[in-house]
Amino acid sequence: MTIGKIKVEKVRSDKFYYVVSKEMEYRISSSNLTQDPGCKILMDDLIQDLPVEFDLIGNRCENVRLYSPLSDKMRDILKKVSGNHPGLFIDKYAYVWHNQESMIYILNKVKKINNIQQKKCKEYEVLLNRRRGYLNELNKKKTAQIWQQKISSPLLLHSSRTGTVENANLCFHPLYGFVYIPGSGIKGMTHAWAETVWLPGENRSKEALEQVERIFGWSKKIVEKGKEILSSNTGHIIFHEAWPTKWPKIFVDITNCHYKKYYGAEENDNYNAPGDWEDPNPVNFLAVKPDGETAFEFAISKRNASVKDADLERAKEWVIAALEHLGAGGKTNSGNGVFSPPGNVPTTPIPAQSNLMEFDTIIELGTPAFLAGSQQQEDDCNLRGGTLRGMLRYWWRTLHADHVSIDTLRRMERAVWGSTLRGSPVQCKITSKKFTKAQKFYKYQIKDLLSIEEDVKYRYRVHV
Repeated sequence: MTIGKIKVEKVRSDKFYYVVSKEMEYRISSSNLTQDPGCKILMDDLIQDLPVEFDLIGNRCENVRLYSPLSDKMRDILKKVSGNHPGLFIDKYAYVWHNQESMIYILNKVKKINNIQQKKCKEYEVLLNRRRGYLNELNKKKTAQIWQQKISSPLLLHSSRTGTVENANLCFHPLYGFVYIPGSGIKGMTHAWAETVWLPGENRSKEALEQVERIFGWSKKIVEKGKEILSSNTGHIIFHEAWPTKWPKIFVDITNCHYKKYYGAEENDNYNAPGDWEDPNPVNFLAVKPDGETAFEFAISKRNASVKDADLERAKEWVIAALEHLGAGGKTNSGNGVFSPPGNVPTTPIPAQSNLMEFDTIIELGTPAFLAGSQQQEDDCNLRGGTLRGMLRYWWRTLHADHVSIDTLRRMERAVWGSTLRGSPVQCKITSKKFTKAQKFYKYQIKDLLSIEEDVKYRYRVHV
Protein backbone atom coordinates (compact mmCIF):
# COMPACT_ATOMS: atom_id res chain seq x y z
CA MET A 1 0.00 0.00 0.00
CA THR A 2 1.26 3.49 -0.96
CA ILE A 3 -0.10 6.88 0.14
CA GLY A 4 -0.50 9.87 -2.16
CA LYS A 5 -2.63 12.88 -3.10
CA ILE A 6 -4.85 13.65 -6.06
CA LYS A 7 -3.72 16.26 -8.58
CA VAL A 8 -6.27 17.72 -11.00
CA GLU A 9 -5.23 19.44 -14.25
CA LYS A 10 -7.67 21.36 -16.42
CA VAL A 11 -7.00 21.66 -20.14
CA ARG A 12 -9.72 23.70 -21.76
CA SER A 13 -12.93 21.77 -20.99
CA ASP A 14 -11.16 18.53 -20.04
CA LYS A 15 -9.88 17.32 -16.68
CA PHE A 16 -6.94 14.98 -16.14
CA TYR A 17 -6.33 13.20 -12.84
CA TYR A 18 -3.01 12.14 -11.32
CA VAL A 19 -1.87 10.52 -8.08
CA VAL A 20 1.24 12.22 -6.69
CA SER A 21 3.44 10.18 -4.34
CA LYS A 22 7.12 10.61 -3.45
CA GLU A 23 7.67 13.09 -6.30
CA MET A 24 6.17 10.62 -8.79
CA GLU A 25 3.00 11.19 -10.79
CA TYR A 26 0.67 8.46 -12.03
CA ARG A 27 -2.14 9.35 -14.40
CA ILE A 28 -5.37 7.56 -13.51
CA SER A 29 -8.81 6.91 -14.98
CA SER A 30 -11.92 5.13 -13.70
CA SER A 31 -10.31 1.74 -14.41
CA ASN A 32 -7.64 2.49 -11.78
CA LEU A 33 -10.18 3.04 -8.99
CA THR A 34 -10.97 0.25 -6.52
CA GLN A 35 -14.24 -1.63 -6.73
CA ASP A 36 -14.14 -2.71 -3.08
CA PRO A 37 -17.52 -1.55 -1.63
CA GLY A 38 -15.85 -0.84 1.72
CA CYS A 39 -13.68 1.97 0.31
CA LYS A 40 -14.97 2.56 -3.22
CA ILE A 41 -14.42 5.99 -4.77
CA LEU A 42 -15.83 7.56 -7.94
CA MET A 43 -14.18 9.88 -10.45
CA ASP A 44 -16.61 12.62 -9.40
CA ASP A 45 -15.23 12.36 -5.85
CA LEU A 46 -11.65 13.15 -6.89
CA ILE A 47 -10.67 16.68 -5.93
CA GLN A 48 -7.35 18.52 -5.62
CA ASP A 49 -5.11 17.29 -2.74
CA LEU A 50 -7.54 14.54 -1.68
CA PRO A 51 -5.52 11.96 0.36
CA VAL A 52 -5.68 8.49 -1.22
CA GLU A 53 -3.97 5.14 -0.92
CA PHE A 54 -3.21 2.76 -3.78
CA ASP A 55 -1.34 -0.36 -4.81
CA LEU A 56 1.76 0.14 -6.95
CA ILE A 57 1.96 -2.69 -9.49
CA GLY A 58 5.03 -2.19 -11.66
CA ASN A 59 4.68 1.34 -12.98
CA ARG A 60 0.90 1.30 -12.66
CA CYS A 61 -1.24 2.86 -9.96
CA GLU A 62 -4.09 0.43 -9.15
CA ASN A 63 -6.96 0.15 -6.63
CA VAL A 64 -6.99 3.88 -5.81
CA ARG A 65 -9.13 4.43 -2.71
CA LEU A 66 -9.66 6.97 0.06
CA TYR A 67 -6.91 6.96 2.66
CA SER A 68 -7.72 5.54 6.09
CA PRO A 69 -4.95 5.75 8.75
CA LEU A 70 -5.25 2.23 10.17
CA SER A 71 -2.98 -0.76 10.52
CA ASP A 72 -3.45 -3.54 7.97
CA LYS A 73 -4.77 -5.94 10.62
CA MET A 74 -7.33 -3.48 11.97
CA ARG A 75 -8.27 -2.51 8.42
CA ASP A 76 -9.11 -6.14 7.53
CA ILE A 77 -11.27 -6.56 10.65
CA LEU A 78 -13.20 -3.32 10.15
CA LYS A 79 -13.82 -3.98 6.46
CA LYS A 80 -15.85 -7.02 7.47
CA VAL A 81 -18.03 -5.33 10.09
CA SER A 82 -18.10 -1.55 9.52
CA GLY A 83 -20.43 -1.91 6.55
CA ASN A 84 -23.13 -3.04 8.99
CA HIS A 85 -22.53 -0.52 11.78
CA PRO A 86 -22.76 3.23 10.96
CA GLY A 87 -21.38 4.23 14.37
CA LEU A 88 -18.33 2.00 14.03
CA PHE A 89 -17.69 3.33 10.54
CA ILE A 90 -17.76 7.01 11.50
CA ASP A 91 -15.83 6.47 14.77
CA LYS A 92 -13.11 4.06 13.64
CA TYR A 93 -13.02 3.70 9.89
CA ALA A 94 -13.99 7.05 8.38
CA TYR A 95 -11.60 8.18 5.68
CA VAL A 96 -9.39 11.24 5.93
CA TRP A 97 -11.24 14.42 4.96
CA HIS A 98 -9.87 17.90 4.37
CA ASN A 99 -12.84 19.94 3.15
CA GLN A 100 -16.63 19.88 3.05
CA GLU A 101 -16.73 17.90 -0.21
CA SER A 102 -14.80 14.97 1.23
CA MET A 103 -16.75 15.18 4.52
CA ILE A 104 -20.05 15.01 2.63
CA TYR A 105 -18.76 11.82 0.99
CA ILE A 106 -18.15 10.30 4.44
CA LEU A 107 -21.51 11.44 5.83
CA ASN A 108 -23.38 10.06 2.82
CA LYS A 109 -21.54 6.76 3.30
CA VAL A 110 -22.69 6.64 6.94
CA LYS A 111 -26.24 7.51 5.88
CA LYS A 112 -26.20 4.70 3.31
CA ILE A 113 -24.97 2.11 5.84
CA ASN A 114 -27.60 3.22 8.37
CA ASN A 115 -30.48 3.18 5.91
CA ILE A 116 -29.51 -0.31 4.69
CA GLN A 117 -29.72 -1.53 8.28
CA GLN A 118 -33.10 0.17 8.65
CA LYS A 119 -34.56 -2.39 6.24
CA LYS A 120 -33.57 -5.25 8.57
CA CYS A 121 -36.57 -4.66 10.83
CA LYS A 122 -36.86 -8.15 12.34
CA GLU A 123 -33.42 -8.08 13.96
CA TYR A 124 -34.12 -4.73 15.59
CA GLU A 125 -37.56 -5.85 16.80
CA VAL A 126 -35.88 -8.68 18.74
CA LEU A 127 -33.63 -6.17 20.54
CA LEU A 128 -36.47 -3.76 21.23
CA ASN A 129 -38.77 -6.48 22.59
CA ARG A 130 -36.02 -7.73 24.89
CA ARG A 131 -35.61 -4.21 26.30
CA ARG A 132 -39.36 -3.79 26.65
CA GLY A 133 -39.41 -7.02 28.62
CA TYR A 134 -37.36 -5.75 31.55
CA LEU A 135 -39.00 -2.30 31.42
CA ASN A 136 -42.46 -3.89 31.58
CA GLU A 137 -41.38 -5.85 34.65
CA LEU A 138 -40.66 -2.52 36.34
CA ASN A 139 -43.97 -1.17 35.08
CA LYS A 140 -45.90 -4.10 36.59
CA LYS A 141 -44.45 -3.22 39.99
CA LYS A 142 -45.62 0.38 39.45
CA THR A 143 -42.05 1.62 39.77
CA ALA A 144 -41.67 2.90 36.17
CA GLN A 145 -43.31 5.05 33.51
CA ILE A 146 -42.99 4.11 29.81
CA TRP A 147 -44.33 6.10 26.85
CA GLN A 148 -43.61 7.04 23.23
CA GLN A 149 -43.19 10.41 21.50
CA LYS A 150 -42.70 11.21 17.80
CA ILE A 151 -40.02 13.59 16.57
CA SER A 152 -41.42 16.59 14.71
CA SER A 153 -38.10 18.11 13.58
CA PRO A 154 -34.56 16.87 12.76
CA LEU A 155 -32.77 15.33 15.73
CA LEU A 156 -29.00 15.58 16.17
CA LEU A 157 -27.06 14.29 19.16
CA HIS A 158 -23.37 14.39 20.14
CA SER A 159 -22.53 16.34 16.96
CA SER A 160 -19.49 18.01 18.53
CA ARG A 161 -18.06 15.04 20.43
CA THR A 162 -14.55 13.82 19.65
CA GLY A 163 -14.51 11.67 16.52
CA THR A 164 -13.15 11.32 13.02
CA VAL A 165 -15.35 14.12 11.65
CA GLU A 166 -15.71 17.62 13.04
CA ASN A 167 -19.09 18.83 14.38
CA ALA A 168 -20.94 16.22 12.34
CA ASN A 169 -21.25 13.18 14.59
CA LEU A 170 -24.41 11.44 15.70
CA CYS A 171 -25.14 9.30 18.75
CA PHE A 172 -25.10 5.70 17.52
CA HIS A 173 -25.53 2.81 19.95
CA PRO A 174 -22.03 1.42 20.63
CA LEU A 175 -23.13 -2.23 20.25
CA TYR A 176 -25.97 -2.23 17.74
CA GLY A 177 -25.48 0.93 15.66
CA PHE A 178 -28.91 2.60 15.73
CA VAL A 179 -29.42 6.21 16.86
CA TYR A 180 -30.57 6.52 20.47
CA ILE A 181 -30.83 9.23 23.15
CA PRO A 182 -28.61 8.63 26.23
CA GLY A 183 -30.27 8.79 29.64
CA SER A 184 -27.78 11.44 30.76
CA GLY A 185 -28.96 13.75 27.96
CA ILE A 186 -32.62 13.23 28.86
CA LYS A 187 -31.88 13.94 32.53
CA GLY A 188 -29.92 17.11 31.73
CA MET A 189 -32.64 18.45 29.42
CA THR A 190 -35.34 17.68 32.00
CA HIS A 191 -33.32 19.29 34.79
CA ALA A 192 -32.97 22.44 32.66
CA TRP A 193 -36.76 22.60 32.22
CA ALA A 194 -37.41 22.07 35.92
CA GLU A 195 -34.86 24.68 37.04
CA THR A 196 -35.42 27.40 34.42
CA VAL A 197 -39.13 27.10 33.55
CA TRP A 198 -41.11 25.09 36.11
CA LEU A 199 -39.41 26.31 39.29
CA PRO A 200 -39.90 30.05 38.58
CA GLY A 201 -43.54 29.23 37.82
CA GLU A 202 -43.80 27.82 41.34
CA ASN A 203 -42.22 31.01 42.76
CA ARG A 204 -39.24 28.86 43.84
CA SER A 205 -41.17 27.67 46.90
CA LYS A 206 -39.48 25.44 49.46
CA GLU A 207 -41.62 22.43 48.49
CA ALA A 208 -40.80 22.89 44.79
CA LEU A 209 -37.06 23.18 45.48
CA GLU A 210 -37.13 20.03 47.60
CA GLN A 211 -38.93 18.09 44.85
CA VAL A 212 -36.34 19.13 42.24
CA GLU A 213 -33.52 18.06 44.58
CA ARG A 214 -35.22 14.73 45.34
CA ILE A 215 -35.73 13.86 41.68
CA PHE A 216 -32.31 14.92 40.31
CA GLY A 217 -30.11 14.69 43.40
CA TRP A 218 -27.95 17.43 44.85
CA SER A 219 -24.42 18.35 45.81
CA LYS A 220 -23.63 20.98 48.44
CA LYS A 221 -20.70 22.22 50.50
CA ILE A 222 -21.37 22.03 54.22
CA VAL A 223 -19.27 22.85 57.30
CA GLU A 224 -18.79 19.95 59.68
CA LYS A 225 -16.52 20.16 62.74
CA GLY A 226 -14.98 23.33 61.40
CA LYS A 227 -14.14 21.76 58.02
CA GLU A 228 -15.83 22.39 54.69
CA ILE A 229 -16.83 19.12 53.05
CA LEU A 230 -18.82 18.20 49.96
CA SER A 231 -22.12 16.48 50.71
CA SER A 232 -24.27 14.92 47.99
CA ASN A 233 -27.31 12.75 47.47
CA THR A 234 -28.33 10.60 44.46
CA GLY A 235 -31.55 11.45 42.65
CA HIS A 236 -34.62 9.29 43.31
CA ILE A 237 -35.51 8.90 39.61
CA ILE A 238 -33.55 6.91 37.01
CA PHE A 239 -33.67 8.27 33.45
CA HIS A 240 -33.27 5.40 30.99
CA GLU A 241 -31.90 5.82 27.48
CA ALA A 242 -34.56 6.30 24.78
CA TRP A 243 -34.67 3.79 21.95
CA PRO A 244 -36.47 4.35 18.62
CA THR A 245 -39.58 2.27 17.98
CA LYS A 246 -38.03 1.38 14.62
CA TRP A 247 -34.54 1.79 13.20
CA PRO A 248 -34.53 5.53 12.36
CA LYS A 249 -33.61 6.99 9.00
CA ILE A 250 -30.84 9.62 8.96
CA PHE A 251 -29.93 12.32 6.46
CA VAL A 252 -27.23 14.91 5.81
CA ASP A 253 -28.38 18.33 7.04
CA ILE A 254 -26.68 21.69 6.54
CA THR A 255 -26.10 25.02 8.27
CA ASN A 256 -24.45 28.03 6.67
CA CYS A 257 -22.26 30.76 8.13
CA HIS A 258 -22.63 33.65 5.68
CA TYR A 259 -20.38 36.19 7.43
CA LYS A 260 -17.33 34.32 8.68
CA LYS A 261 -15.06 37.38 8.96
CA TYR A 262 -17.72 39.43 10.74
CA TYR A 263 -18.50 36.74 13.34
CA GLY A 264 -14.84 35.76 13.78
CA ALA A 265 -13.54 39.31 14.23
CA GLU A 266 -11.73 40.31 17.43
CA GLU A 267 -13.18 42.61 20.06
CA ASN A 268 -13.35 46.32 19.13
CA ASP A 269 -13.07 45.46 15.43
CA ASN A 270 -15.02 47.99 13.34
CA TYR A 271 -13.66 46.95 9.96
CA ASN A 272 -15.22 43.55 9.13
CA ALA A 273 -18.84 44.40 8.40
CA PRO A 274 -21.46 41.70 7.61
CA GLY A 275 -21.48 42.02 3.83
CA ASP A 276 -22.91 39.81 1.11
CA TRP A 277 -19.55 39.85 -0.65
CA GLU A 278 -18.31 37.13 1.74
CA ASP A 279 -18.42 33.48 0.67
CA PRO A 280 -20.78 31.26 2.72
CA ASN A 281 -19.15 28.57 4.85
CA PRO A 282 -21.49 25.52 4.67
CA VAL A 283 -21.24 22.94 7.44
CA ASN A 284 -22.83 19.51 6.96
CA PHE A 285 -23.86 17.15 9.73
CA LEU A 286 -25.96 14.04 10.35
CA ALA A 287 -29.47 14.13 11.81
CA VAL A 288 -32.45 11.82 12.30
CA LYS A 289 -35.08 12.44 9.64
CA PRO A 290 -38.57 13.44 10.89
CA ASP A 291 -40.85 11.38 8.64
CA GLY A 292 -44.03 11.63 10.70
CA GLU A 293 -43.64 8.05 11.94
CA THR A 294 -40.30 7.90 13.79
CA ALA A 295 -40.90 7.77 17.53
CA PHE A 296 -38.70 7.12 20.55
CA GLU A 297 -39.64 5.09 23.61
CA PHE A 298 -38.88 6.89 26.88
CA ALA A 299 -38.70 5.31 30.32
CA ILE A 300 -38.08 6.55 33.85
CA SER A 301 -38.16 4.49 37.03
CA LYS A 302 -37.88 4.77 40.80
CA ARG A 303 -34.45 4.16 42.30
CA ASN A 304 -36.11 2.14 45.08
CA ALA A 305 -39.60 1.28 46.33
CA SER A 306 -39.63 4.13 48.88
CA VAL A 307 -39.68 6.84 46.19
CA LYS A 308 -42.95 8.77 46.07
CA ASP A 309 -45.38 8.13 43.19
CA ALA A 310 -45.84 11.91 42.91
CA ASP A 311 -42.13 12.35 42.12
CA LEU A 312 -42.30 9.74 39.34
CA GLU A 313 -45.36 11.43 37.81
CA ARG A 314 -43.76 14.86 38.08
CA ALA A 315 -40.57 13.65 36.38
CA LYS A 316 -42.58 12.23 33.46
CA GLU A 317 -44.46 15.54 33.15
CA TRP A 318 -41.15 17.42 32.99
CA VAL A 319 -39.64 15.10 30.37
CA ILE A 320 -42.67 15.50 28.07
CA ALA A 321 -42.67 19.29 28.50
CA ALA A 322 -38.91 19.59 27.92
CA LEU A 323 -39.08 17.49 24.73
CA GLU A 324 -41.93 19.63 23.43
CA HIS A 325 -40.64 23.09 24.33
CA LEU A 326 -36.84 22.91 24.75
CA GLY A 327 -35.95 20.02 22.44
CA ALA A 328 -33.34 17.28 22.76
CA GLY A 329 -29.79 17.29 21.39
CA GLY A 330 -28.11 20.10 19.46
CA LYS A 331 -29.23 23.17 17.49
CA THR A 332 -32.51 23.29 19.43
CA ASN A 333 -32.76 27.08 18.96
CA SER A 334 -33.28 26.34 15.27
CA GLY A 335 -36.22 24.10 16.14
CA ASN A 336 -34.31 20.81 16.05
CA GLY A 337 -34.92 17.97 18.50
CA VAL A 338 -38.57 18.87 19.17
CA PHE A 339 -41.00 16.03 19.99
CA SER A 340 -44.79 15.96 19.77
CA PRO A 341 -46.55 15.14 23.05
CA PRO A 342 -47.90 11.58 23.44
CA GLY A 343 -51.24 10.94 21.79
CA ASN A 344 -53.25 10.99 25.03
CA VAL A 345 -51.44 13.98 26.56
CA PRO A 346 -52.40 17.61 25.72
CA THR A 347 -49.82 20.25 24.86
CA THR A 348 -47.97 21.34 27.99
CA PRO A 349 -48.75 24.99 28.86
CA ILE A 350 -45.94 27.38 29.78
CA PRO A 351 -46.14 28.29 33.51
CA ALA A 352 -47.45 31.84 33.91
CA GLN A 353 -44.66 33.00 36.23
CA SER A 354 -41.79 31.45 34.24
CA ASN A 355 -39.21 33.38 32.21
CA LEU A 356 -40.25 31.60 29.00
CA MET A 357 -42.38 33.66 26.60
CA GLU A 358 -43.80 32.46 23.29
CA PHE A 359 -45.31 33.74 20.06
CA ASP A 360 -47.31 31.43 17.79
CA THR A 361 -48.57 32.19 14.28
CA ILE A 362 -49.39 30.69 10.87
CA ILE A 363 -47.46 31.84 7.78
CA GLU A 364 -48.13 31.01 4.15
CA LEU A 365 -45.82 31.07 1.13
CA GLY A 366 -47.35 33.28 -1.54
CA THR A 367 -44.65 32.70 -4.19
CA PRO A 368 -42.27 29.82 -5.01
CA ALA A 369 -39.41 29.40 -2.53
CA PHE A 370 -36.00 27.75 -2.98
CA LEU A 371 -35.80 25.70 0.22
CA ALA A 372 -33.78 22.58 -0.60
CA GLY A 373 -31.11 21.58 1.92
CA SER A 374 -27.68 19.99 1.54
CA GLN A 375 -28.77 17.41 -1.05
CA GLN A 376 -30.76 19.86 -3.21
CA GLN A 377 -33.37 17.17 -3.77
CA GLU A 378 -37.13 16.88 -3.44
CA ASP A 379 -37.10 15.06 -0.09
CA ASP A 380 -35.17 17.82 1.70
CA CYS A 381 -37.07 20.77 0.23
CA ASN A 382 -38.97 22.36 3.10
CA LEU A 383 -38.91 25.48 5.25
CA ARG A 384 -36.85 24.79 8.38
CA GLY A 385 -36.57 26.58 11.69
CA GLY A 386 -32.93 27.43 11.02
CA THR A 387 -33.81 29.06 7.70
CA LEU A 388 -36.52 31.28 9.17
CA ARG A 389 -34.35 32.08 12.19
CA GLY A 390 -31.51 33.14 9.87
CA MET A 391 -33.88 35.44 7.98
CA LEU A 392 -35.12 37.02 11.23
CA ARG A 393 -31.52 37.47 12.34
CA TYR A 394 -30.67 39.16 9.01
CA TRP A 395 -33.52 41.65 9.33
CA TRP A 396 -32.72 42.35 12.99
CA ARG A 397 -29.13 43.16 11.99
CA THR A 398 -30.30 45.33 9.07
CA LEU A 399 -32.58 47.40 11.33
CA HIS A 400 -29.75 48.14 13.79
CA ALA A 401 -26.76 48.42 11.43
CA ASP A 402 -27.14 52.15 10.68
CA HIS A 403 -27.39 53.21 14.31
CA VAL A 404 -24.43 51.56 16.08
CA SER A 405 -20.81 50.69 15.33
CA ILE A 406 -19.91 47.30 13.83
CA ASP A 407 -18.41 46.10 17.11
CA THR A 408 -21.50 47.18 19.10
CA LEU A 409 -23.74 45.52 16.51
CA ARG A 410 -21.79 42.28 16.89
CA ARG A 411 -22.08 42.38 20.70
CA MET A 412 -25.82 43.07 20.55
CA GLU A 413 -26.31 40.30 18.02
CA ARG A 414 -24.48 37.79 20.21
CA ALA A 415 -26.73 38.69 23.15
CA VAL A 416 -29.94 38.14 21.16
CA TRP A 417 -29.05 35.46 18.61
CA GLY A 418 -26.11 33.71 20.29
CA SER A 419 -22.61 32.80 19.12
CA THR A 420 -20.13 29.93 19.37
CA LEU A 421 -19.41 31.06 22.94
CA ARG A 422 -22.95 31.51 24.25
CA GLY A 423 -26.44 30.25 23.51
CA SER A 424 -29.35 32.35 22.35
CA PRO A 425 -32.56 33.04 24.28
CA VAL A 426 -34.51 32.89 20.98
CA GLN A 427 -35.84 29.59 19.65
CA CYS A 428 -37.70 29.19 16.35
CA LYS A 429 -39.78 26.06 15.65
CA ILE A 430 -41.74 25.30 12.50
CA THR A 431 -44.41 22.70 11.83
CA SER A 432 -45.69 22.16 8.29
CA LYS A 433 -49.46 22.36 8.17
CA LYS A 434 -50.00 21.65 4.49
CA PHE A 435 -47.69 20.29 1.81
CA THR A 436 -47.44 20.56 -1.92
CA LYS A 437 -45.03 18.47 -3.94
CA ALA A 438 -41.61 20.06 -4.43
CA GLN A 439 -40.35 20.21 -8.00
CA LYS A 440 -37.15 21.04 -9.83
CA PHE A 441 -36.81 24.61 -10.98
CA TYR A 442 -36.46 25.51 -14.62
CA LYS A 443 -36.36 29.22 -15.40
CA TYR A 444 -38.54 28.74 -18.46
CA GLN A 445 -41.36 27.38 -16.30
CA ILE A 446 -41.45 30.25 -13.81
CA LYS A 447 -44.95 31.27 -14.96
CA ASP A 448 -46.28 27.81 -14.12
CA LEU A 449 -44.72 27.98 -10.67
CA LEU A 450 -46.24 31.39 -9.98
CA SER A 451 -49.74 30.16 -10.75
CA ILE A 452 -49.95 27.89 -7.69
CA GLU A 453 -53.56 27.16 -6.78
CA GLU A 454 -54.82 28.37 -3.44
CA ASP A 455 -55.47 24.90 -2.03
CA VAL A 456 -51.92 23.63 -2.58
CA LYS A 457 -49.92 26.45 -1.02
CA TYR A 458 -47.47 25.77 1.81
CA ARG A 459 -48.71 26.67 5.28
CA TYR A 460 -46.44 26.63 8.32
CA ARG A 461 -47.04 26.97 12.03
CA VAL A 462 -44.26 29.12 13.52
CA HIS A 463 -43.45 29.07 17.23
CA VAL A 464 -40.88 31.57 18.57
